Amino acid sequence: MSAFHSSFVSADGDARIGRIETPRGSVETPAFFPVVNLIGGTTVRSGGLWSRTRNRLFADDRFQGAMFQAMGFLDFNITPADLEQWRSKSMHEWYSDRDPRSNAVEPAADFTQPLFVDSGGYKLMNAKTFGDRPSDGGEDNEWGIYTDPESILDLQLDYGADIIATLDYPIPPDLKEEERYARMESSIASAKQTLNLLEERENAAGGDFQRPSVYFSIHGHDYESINWFVRRVLDEVGDQASFDGFAVGSLVPLRSNIELLIDIVQGASMAIPKARRDELGLHVFGISGELFALLSLLGVDSFDSSSFVQSAQYQKIIHPETWRRQDVMDLDDTWTCQCSACQEMNIPAMQQTLDAPGRDYDDPHGFLKSDYYALLAQHNFEIYQDEIERVRDKIRDNDLLNYVLQQTNTHPKIRQGLKRAQRFAEDITPKIKASNVAGSDKAVRTQTKQLMLQGTGTTPVETDSKETRSDSISLAYTPADFDATKEPVEPIGCPVLLVLPCSQVKPYSESRTHKAVANTLEDIAHKYYKISLSGLYGPVPEPCETQDPVRNYEYVLSKVDTEQQQLVRDRLTQYLDQYGDRFNQIIGYATTKPYRGVIEDSFARTQYDTTLFPTNLSVQQLAEYFRNDHLEELYDAVNDA
Repeated sequence: MSAFHSSFVSADGDARIGRIETPRGSVETPAFFPVVNLIGGTTVRSGGLWSRTRNRLFADDRFQGAMFQAMGFLDFNITPADLEQWRSKSMHEWYSDRDPRSNAVEPAADFTQPLFVDSGGYKLMNAKTFGDRPSDGGEDNEWGIYTDPESILDLQLDYGADIIATLDYPIPPDLKEEERYARMESSIASAKQTLNLLEERENAAGGDFQRPSVYFSIHGHDYESINWFVRRVLDEVGDQASFDGFAVGSLVPLRSNIELLIDIVQGASMAIPKARRDELGLHVFGISGELFALLSLLGVDSFDSSSFVQSAQYQKIIHPETWRRQDVMDLDDTWTCQCSACQEMNIPAMQQTLDAPGRDYDDPHGFLKSDYYALLAQHNFEIYQDEIERVRDKIRDNDLLNYVLQQTNTHPKIRQGLKRAQRFAEDITPKIKASNVAGSDKAVRTQTKQLMLQGTGTTPVETDSKETRSDSISLAYTPADFDATKEPVEPIGCPVLLVLPCSQVKPYSESRTHKAVANTLEDIAHKYYKISLSGLYGPVPEPCETQDPVRNYEYVLSKVDTEQQQLVRDRLTQYLDQYGDRFNQIIGYATTKPYRGVIEDSFARTQYDTTLFPTNLSVQQLAEYFRNDHLEELYDAVNDA
């Protein structure tokens, strides 16, 4: 029997009310699972902002459960021994009966709600350390984690997962077609093996085994591919297979491409046979907030996202009506939100504390900076939770479509998405028309007419994205496919050799990060020669950026890939030794690990004059890359050289 079941189907689209039954209670759907870093360091008190945010969420009566990324520990300074200790108990056991930290402004509440653990497919894809087992031709690693269903399932069960997503093989945008379908087949095989492993554990443990709910991770690059994926899964596993739903991945890069996002969600939803709709839930990874209503209308039952805390980290607070992310330094007495977090928040004190130098500034109310960041995260979570509960109410009242129509007046993305959805949801257009007859206000009627006049044909709508590439990418490239130390490309003589980290956007020069540097140095461009540090290849001279292996690979250097770091370090050092005498100075600019670490180590190993910027970097994260004072420091150094 499936752990998911719907209890009420709305007259609007494919929206419904349901529940996910888990060993630790049920979750009412549509549901929002906030992404929570449960391993933020070596102890349950580690994590700063995360430590305080966890406690606030655990104590919130409306918190239905957390999403935890299985490989999320890689974002923190966790050793293999630390992880082994964490795996000795479930997360619920770790976060129970704890003493509050000294001078805590939030309770050390117990974690009693369901835990949804995904497989960490994206991190596994970008970490060469976690490959095949030695028995399958791979190499042993000190973590004891491998990219296979058994290894990931064991990790999820050790965490105490109540819901799991099967090991997936993510599909980056623009991946070559043959590799897309090969990765889809691997995800299907992984899902089948996970079911077999769970059955073995149930048989071995008898009644002592608490089987988690199982969601099959699925991916697609358009309506047709994901529709094929879901149908193929159902054909492969059979009608009686014991799993509870599908979880759609690879969506985060598409948040700015609403038409394609709608196509993929509808492709998955509409592939589920009507006979099984009430017993198979549909989850979407990494999507939340203002899209809750529209995607629920199209059949999505649950969501997860870390954006509520990411916004807080950047001192952004979500407006409860417009969804605009407002800088907290701009708040004044016109801010009237009455959520529990805002009632606890002293805005002038918060602004003074967050604006103060240092990381541990105490304000007169006893709040640290991390306390205010956690309050912002709690507010953002409450805004999301308010919306998901509002969506449930609208579904019960058969009024969700009218609600989405109202949103189209102020949210262009929803307007665009609803228009797109009419291509495959045949019942939406007449229901839109009926909703006007039912008494929608004039603005909604006008908006609906515009939607209907703009067409519901099947011709694909051309979409835009902030950063795209025209080529297909491949995950099959290896470091042997490009090596600058063996390339016949002589660097141009300039005063400065500038080393920048690579970017996901190819060519690198078209990325936001490289454009930020190029724009800053525009009037002194003749003074530097740029090379990019690729996590796969090492140094890449700018003239080589358009070569196929450089333009079409997909890889991000991970701090746990020590062997790959060594390869990149060796190649960069060799390149500097080869060509360093042609420059007056070698300058690097990087703000994230492990690229900054590799550049720093390589600079230390060469005989030439080197400097790594920013020189005063308190936090190694991407946001620091765009700070004006850091870019100005880089400008002065290049200009002076």
